[in-house]
Amino acid sequence: MNMEQTFTVLRREQLLIDHAPHSVQFRDLTNRLLRVCSAAAVIPALSALEIRQYSTLALLHDIGKRAIPPEILNKSGSLTREEFEVIKTHTTQGCDLLERVPELRECEVFSAICDVCRHHHERWDGSGYPDRLAGCKARTSPPGYRWWGWRTPLTPWCIRGSISPRSPSSKRRK
Repeated sequence: MNMEQTFTVLRREQLLIDHAPHSVQFRDLTNRLLRVCSAAAVIPALSALEIRQYSTLALLHDIGKRAIPPEILNKSGSLTREEFEVIKTHTTQGCDLLERVPELRECEVFSAICDVCRHHHERWDGSGYPDRLAGCKARTSPPGYRWWGWRTPLTPWCIRGSISPRSPSSKRRK
């Protein structure tokens, strides 16, 4: 099953909702972030097709939150330690949801989809979850997925459409 067929199955199963306004904004931001990181050699060079595919796959990173009780997921105040532990299970719950669709297990990017669901909270220093991967082990998925842990500091650069003069990449070029 190719990527487009995979997206069709994901939409049919309502696991990929990529036309909602917030999804379009998220996909566009991810697309810009991947282009900037690729151009700055923060991640390996990506083709336009790879960027589009990864940007769409990135929409799946939190599908496991569907399995989190709404009273925890939508809580307006701070989470208790126990509630946060429940929230952290969304990474493995996402993989469980995907595995329930037999057709998806046949797609060429199934492992990448599961990887982005399971490991988008891993950190280079090993402090992430669920598997506390560190270093190169935290970078086993296709390029672009591990940037999740540091996307927040990069977001303003991508929104402006280019790397700012104060960015780490531009400092390296001097």
